[in-house]
Amino acid sequence: MDSGVFAAHSGGGRLALPSLRLLAPPLQLMMASMWKVLKKRDVPNYWTLAEYVSLVVDVVPDMLMHKHRLQLLLGLRPRYILELCRNDLMDRDLILSHLEKIKSCPLVNVDEPGPDIVVNFVELIHSLLKDPEARQEFFTEVFPVEYGTQYDNDLQTLFYNFPTALQNSAAEVKSGNLESPVGYYYQGVWRALDGTTIQQFHTSSAVCQCLKGKMIHRYGDSTIRQWYEYLVATVPDLKDFNLHSRTQVGPFMALDYTNNIMVTYRCHGPPIRFVDMSWNF
Repeated sequence: MDSGVFAAHSGGGRLALPSLRLLAPPLQLMMASMWKVLKKRDVPNYWTLAEYVSLVVDVVPDMLMHKHRLQLLLGLRPRYILELCRNDLMDRDLILSHLEKIKSCPLVNVDEPGPDIVVNFVELIHSLLKDPEARQEFFTEVFPVEYGTQYDNDLQTLFYNFPTALQNSAAEVKSGNLESPVGYYYQGVWRALDGTTIQQFHTSSAVCQCLKGKMIHRYGDSTIRQWYEYLVATVPDLKDFNLHSRTQVGPFMALDYTNNIMVTYRCHGPPIRFVDMSWNF
């Protein structure tokens, strides 16, 4: 798109960041954020990145090949744990809890090199925790060679296909054209015009069970936004992923790593009534 169009409507200035967020779907914002983590080598966020990749691929198993997924997760998570070990004031309990999560990951319970990698890595971490001299020697001589620039470049290469695969998976979900209403709300209950009985969910556990293993994309006005807010408030482990968006405008994204749930919300258009805009349409 011609950048001059935006310049003409914004008085020659740049679009405000909240306005740009209106033009980008939550998934695109998330992909940009994830790429930024890898490009900047933001290791403290590698575990969160790995959790998100694992969540999405659990929901859409065919998105990445098993071997590709295994290599990516066993690249991000160990690198994060090693970063924890570099700190002289390291939290041993936190490190050990992350080791347990890697050991219990279903991905490594297969007849592939994964289990051997995990076993060797766990033994390495235990030795680093027990022997300060061995830890100093490892981070002085071994770490720069095995976990240096080439390691980071390999992680970026492994991650390269993930955004495209995710976008393609999202594109496969297409909405049909509806020529007439399919139902209505009356006395707090959705009533389908074709007589279909709609199942009701009256507890947070029932809602969670219904959403388990699903990606839900909500697109619409403030009513749809309130449904998003209701789900976040109702499902205990469904937490907002901070996209630094305006409270009323969005876009928003919430993740439940335990139950493999992802919920997104995007406004159907530039909501002039919701927030002051720095440019006019």
